[in-house]
Amino acid sequence: MGQADTLARTLRLREALEALEQAAQLWRTSGAAAEHRRCSLLAAETARLAGQPERSRRHAIAALEGADAGTEAQVHALLAAADMAQGDAAGAEEQFSFAISLLPGAAAPAWWQARAQARMSLGRFGDAALDLEEASRRCIEVGDPASGRSAAVHAACAWHAAGRRDEAGRILAEIEASAQAARDDHALGAAEVLRATLSIEAGDPCEARTHLLSARKHALASRSVDTYIAAASALALLADRLGEHAQAYAALATGWATLADLTGPDLARSTFEPQLKALLQQWGTLRFAAIKQQYERQPRNG
Repeated sequence: MGQADTLARTLRLREALEALEQAAQLWRTSGAAAEHRRCSLLAAETARLAGQPERSRRHAIAALEGADAGTEAQVHALLAAADMAQGDAAGAEEQFSFAISLLPGAAAPAWWQARAQARMSLGRFGDAALDLEEASRRCIEVGDPASGRSAAVHAACAWHAAGRRDEAGRILAEIEASAQAARDDHALGAAEVLRATLSIEAGDPCEARTHLLSARKHALASRSVDTYIAAASALALLADRLGEHAQAYAALATGWATLADLTGPDLARSTFEPQLKALLQQWGTLRFAAIKQQYERQPRNG
């Protein structure tokens, strides 16, 4: 079903793109510059969604002729997206910077987030963190605090990648206060995963486990698949490193069953089967079988 939906969506995008290209050509031929720009922009965005960056680039450039600052900014954002799709993070960073400079007070939060992605690809984690903090502020300003907290979590991760644990901790405290007030389990779960990482780095595996268990609970409450996978996998890895083999197996087996309930069997299998096979190789067949049998005899919590 998922593959069929993807195919249908792709076919619809192609049909829409062809119609927009025809309309843009007709408006160009008739001399209607504004309509030509509008259709070219729509064609560029549709081509981007269809996974055709060169085609998107061509239509974006066509929309530049006679464009105002707002349209020009949109064009450069589309050119940046095409660069990222083709693996040119430096080009994308430059194009997003130009787009943002054209609309310094009105640039979309998504542009700041996308430039952050490009900067992270270039290893500029501190600059990416600043962009993500700005994206968070702008999301809140436009009345979308949940997206603001999500951007802030990514900012904290970027600060951590930059080696700035102090900045990561500052943002985490702000996220947690806001998320607890809003009962935002999605943000709380993601924050707890980073808290666990900081605890491990500080040499406190017990505190890390507490954070991971909390992350898993919040992920279930918000049906946050990525956070659930991260928490379950980290719990298993941590338990294995501590020599707690039964807990390591339980984290993965429970994770497999729970993720299957959330998303279906395919993702659950592809996520957890390789990790269980790795433990089988590491522990040996007899030890693995004994731990599996012990797990299957016990009552299991979610």
